[in-house]
Amino acid sequence: MGCIGALTWAALAGCGSGSSPAADEPSPRYEIDTVVLDSGTGPELCAGGVATSMPPQCHGPAVHGFDWASVDHDAAGDVRWGTYHLLGTWDGTSFSLTGQPGAPRPAEDHSPVDFSPPCPEPEGGWPTATVTFEQWQAFRTALQEPADFASTWVDQRTNVADPGRDVVTVAYTGDPEAHRAALEAIWPGPLCVVQVPHTLRELQVIGEEMSNQATADELGVSLVSSSIDEVHGVVELRVMVAEPEVQSLLDERYGTGVVRLEGAMRPVE
Repeated sequence: MGCIGALTWAALAGCGSGSSPAADEPSPRYEIDTVVLDSGTGPELCAGGVATSMPPQCHGPAVHGFDWASVDHDAAGDVRWGTYHLLGTWDGTSFSLTGQPGAPRPAEDHSPVDFSPPCPEPEGGWPTATVTFEQWQAFRTALQEPADFASTWVDQRTNVADPGRDVVTVAYTGDPEAHRAALEAIWPGPLCVVQVPHTLRELQVIGEEMSNQATADELGVSLVSSSIDEVHGVVELRVMVAEPEVQSLLDERYGTGVVRLEGAMRPVE
């Protein structure tokens, strides 16, 4: 699937996902399972990922109240790191612990992406064909040439990839029947062509807008990364805290469901 490169913390300095509570209001608490790393400037949350070097590297918001002497951790030179379950408060730029770091919880099981074709299966089943590598290459190039191209994915029908049996789905914003006819003229394999609201380029532009400092300030978010879910035609934004009002603002701006927020931190009731 296509993706947009991770957005750096430096590029988003000064943006905060979540406004600070009033002085007489208790600060909401959040939890997160993440790597904490200290390269000599203090503990940082590695919510945006870790470079797998030795020692590892990351950049993220500061963690206040973290004591390396009280937790098991790895070290190499001046760098210390470990993976923990953290509980604390978030002020938009840094995380403050309200409890002792614990062992990370098991990762949540995520449902696998459904690559099945959204077209009804033809009577008698999906056709099969004998295709050459050259045909496959030409087909892959041709399907992406139209300006209204949105996405493509493959439903692998056997344990081994077989272009003559695997069903290829191609999505465009224009007339699917016209695109189907053009592709069937060069491709004998099983094919599903569908119509969707947004081109891949439109989704890429939205993702690129999120990396603009002015846009980030306007939305009031601290972005961790941005990617595109081509199967569902969605721009996925991973932020420190996914607030409903920000999601509503994005729905109003880009259309309901076009941009999906995912929070690195989870609110604690």
